[in-house]
Amino acid sequence: MPRLNLKLTLAAALAAAGMLVPAAYAQAPKLTVALPSDVPSLDPTLDLSLHGFSFRLNVYDQLTETRPDGSIGERLATKWEIQPDGLTWDVTIRTDTKFHDGSPVTADDVIWTFEKVIADSRSALKTYVGRVQKIEKISDNQIRFTLSEKFAIFPKQLSFVSILPQKAFEAMGEEEFGKRPIGSGPYKLVEHVRDDRIVLAAFEDYWRGAPAIKDVVMRPIPAPLARSNALMTGEIDIDPNVPPSLIAGLEANPDVKVQKSDGFRVTYIGFNVSYHPAMADPNFRLAVDHAIDRATISTRLLGGLGKPSAQLAPPVTLGHDASILVTPYDPEKAKEYLAKTSYKGEPIPFEYPNNNYALADDVAQAIAGYLGNVGINIELKPMEFSAFLPAWSQRKLTGMFNFAYGSSIFDSSDITAGMYETNSRIYQVDPEIDRLSKEARATFDEAKRKELYSQIYKMSQGMAAYAPLYVEVLSFATRANVKWEPQADGFYRFYRMEPPAK
Repeated sequence: MPRLNLKLTLAAALAAAGMLVPAAYAQAPKLTVALPSDVPSLDPTLDLSLHGFSFRLNVYDQLTETRPDGSIGERLATKWEIQPDGLTWDVTIRTDTKFHDGSPVTADDVIWTFEKVIADSRSALKTYVGRVQKIEKISDNQIRFTLSEKFAIFPKQLSFVSILPQKAFEAMGEEEFGKRPIGSGPYKLVEHVRDDRIVLAAFEDYWRGAPAIKDVVMRPIPAPLARSNALMTGEIDIDPNVPPSLIAGLEANPDVKVQKSDGFRVTYIGFNVSYHPAMADPNFRLAVDHAIDRATISTRLLGGLGKPSAQLAPPVTLGHDASILVTPYDPEKAKEYLAKTSYKGEPIPFEYPNNNYALADDVAQAIAGYLGNVGINIELKPMEFSAFLPAWSQRKLTGMFNFAYGSSIFDSSDITAGMYETNSRIYQVDPEIDRLSKEARATFDEAKRKELYSQIYKMSQGMAAYAPLYVEVLSFATRANVKWEPQADGFYRFYRMEPPAK
């Protein structure tokens, strides 16, 4: 199928046509935005990719949503109450919501969606609903979730699960639904051409009211230079990820605005401690931690698209402790730590995804240079993100590795559970950190939770369980007539945006 002519868009009859794909486009699209790549799957139970959130948050509804300040807000759910046992949550849902096919969103749809995710071994969402033992329908608009353990942020976790229409899904089947999905979100899918475009139209019967932006085109454009050129020529309205090398050129264009904002991910160095005996020694990891000049990487190499970090939780995340100071760049101290280990200069593989964060190859080369200066011999092994992610998730990386991680719900529970606990991504679990993480997860007092996370991050720094490097800074550019201030996660929420000024 030919590439979409961006000067044409949806026919006026689209709203009346339902899910039909228009044969021609009659007027200019209201908003055209870039994606770094296509969405892996339109089925929200199978995809948890970061850029996929921009599709899921607009086409589907979840029970709750994360607000810009990190707090939890209403979406399909209007209320969630914890019962005295600390294990039971009663959730009240709206009664005025519809799916895009006109059918009502019911408690049965919610229950069926969660049970589908729990039963599907392929689902990327299982980690977020794994503590759900039982789901019951209390009434037409009330659902009871019974958990296997106390879990303070369960309402936040509900924001990951997109609600599906049971009858439509079962009638269409998984394969067909994956091509023509039906949600209850503010936008409905009109057309998807793999690696070319995703076309959305406002859902006029949305429970919040019809979105102001009526038509949206999402274009996968992997190459940064191609995105920049498309923005300057007006083919797209937003480039969500501008590398440092292209910022000056865009800033010089009067038709373009470039903005920056702190993100929610922290890049770090991790260790497979079983690769070399020395790596299980905290002195080796502390040597790595002290050998790297985070300030130079952040300001010079990244051009300000990074802020040195002392912990895996960035400032936007609950549990961040501003009193923990960034490890100072001290190559002499690094050599002293290294001298206490059994390491004798053997080559150590250093794996990283070269297409997941800004200037990944350059950062990896800088890290190799800093480590080489103190006597640590690194062999760079770049990987495609699609290959790196499963190896990282299943703890199958070798030697050392570089990655970026964060909580899109801005809560340290995600970070400590996923990065420190038993069966997480860490290669050497500290029993006390494991205990503290589980205690924090079961604690409903927010001040107490913050104290526990502070203890974890201080302990982690003391033993260099990881070597945090920098908080990612989002750099994005828009046409001058577009107003967009993304949350720290950087996801598109078209229903909160205004149409471009004329």
